Amino acid sequence: MKQLNCKQTSSTVIQFSEQFNKVGDNKCILPKCTRQQKERQASLFSLYVPQWSGCYDDFYLLAFDNYDTSTYTLIDVGSNKAYAVATWFAFFLPELNITQANLDTYLQSTKKLKITCGSCDDCEDEPLTRKNTKHQVTLNVHAFEPQPDTVVILNGVKKWMNVSERSKSTFSIHGMAVSNYDGKVLFKKCNPGNEVCSLDVSHTSIDEKVEVDVVTLDHFANEHNLSRIDILKIGTEGYEPFVFQGAKRLLEEHRIRLFIFEQLETGAWLNTTLKFEVSKLTKLGYVCYIIGKTGMILVTNCWSDKYDVEHNNLLCVSSRDGALLNSIDQMRLTGTVSDGLFDNVPDRLIERMISKNHSLKHIANDLVNHAVRFYVKPDDILVIMARVIANNDKK
Repeated sequence: MKQLNCKQTSSTVIQFSEQFNKVGDNKCILPKCTRQQKERQASLFSLYVPQWSGCYDDFYLLAFDNYDTSTYTLIDVGSNKAYAVATWFAFFLPELNITQANLDTYLQSTKKLKITCGSCDDCEDEPLTRKNTKHQVTLNVHAFEPQPDTVVILNGVKKWMNVSERSKSTFSIHGMAVSNYDGKVLFKKCNPGNEVCSLDVSHTSIDEKVEVDVVTLDHFANEHNLSRIDILKIGTEGYEPFVFQGAKRLLEEHRIRLFIFEQLETGAWLNTTLKFEVSKLTKLGYVCYIIGKTGMILVTNCWSDKYDVEHNNLLCVSSRDGALLNSIDQMRLTGTVSDGLFDNVPDRLIERMISKNHSLKHIANDLVNHAVRFYVKPDDILVIMARVIANNDKK
């Protein structure tokens, strides 16, 4: 281990593993992966079903548990039913009792939504537990939602949460889209709470469109005097690259510490690639990972074409924030065998998989599906696969 102080915002000296190098401009970035590391990560990723990253877990919040920050600015672009917001409040301010399950109960009580839980069964997520509860924090949360009918739902959620009356924190709702320019934009009308509507109005009649305000994050941050954004979540159903373009200054100045974005094969993603967007972020000094159910896979300087799939969620963190980057990197999957082999997977499950008349690929998919459900370590999956192969070889 070697000591590096790569934080601009704190005098805290932290311990970094040898994989970190100190470079110019006060950045700590990861070196390029070896060929073996790339292949190992890519093989591990290929085992997972799409839902592994499509419906990622929120364990990244644990990186903020022992941080010395007292006030956080959190922005949710594409807030929809506010499950990300509820997740943040549940973690940082558990005393408010704003949980994903309680949000679902409230949404059901309104009787205004056909589906209240969320496409990733968000209402079933258990709140993460902070250990450092003695350290009091204040949240300033901004939620963006362009759908007028969904904004009405969000205003009700805000009233139900009653954050400002019960704490020093704030929750602001902005009924507008976020993109790469300021002004007006046509948006496809959708039922309240619909999670797949976007700026794509092709093949849409006049009656199915609505004009809404649109803003860049650079403009918004300047207008609201935001010197720093601690967490930014971007879910714009295919138009995430436009949000990056509209946050050019914020990214260049590393005023966004950590952000999560969705990648889909639609919208603006049809004119770019995930590899290209990650390379641009890398040049700016951000380190990016594919985030999933059970950990993260490094993609910065470690790209594999196996990551070029229909749906991913990525987490990027500023290389200038050494403590945060180090904490996030501890969540990276290595593909090595853990000591807790089969702790969470009963032998009967493995035997059932082996007994099926399936190809190894089908067996692997079944195992991963069960692994996600049982939260089995991905490292264990590799060993399980070896056991499956060994049993098949004996037949």
